[in-house]
Amino acid sequence: VLDVSGKEIEMRVECSSGTYIRQLSNDITRKLGIESYLTNLVRESIGEITMENCTAMNELESSDWQNKLISQ
Repeated sequence: VLDVSGKEIEMRVECSSGTYIRQLSNDITRKLGIESYLTNLVRESIGEITMENCTAMNELESSDWQNKLISQ
């Protein structure tokens, strides 16, 4: 849990692929005996790919879009 403000809770979850964060949220609040919904969900990384080395979709419209791709 990163922050609690009024009725809002901000949290960070590190999980494996296949984890359903919306369901995790539902499970946690069900155990607490309350109802909830997500207002924001951000995937910060997938394996070695992080937000810092990602490219925005509008940047792929440039003529050098191939230089912005990550090679495998």
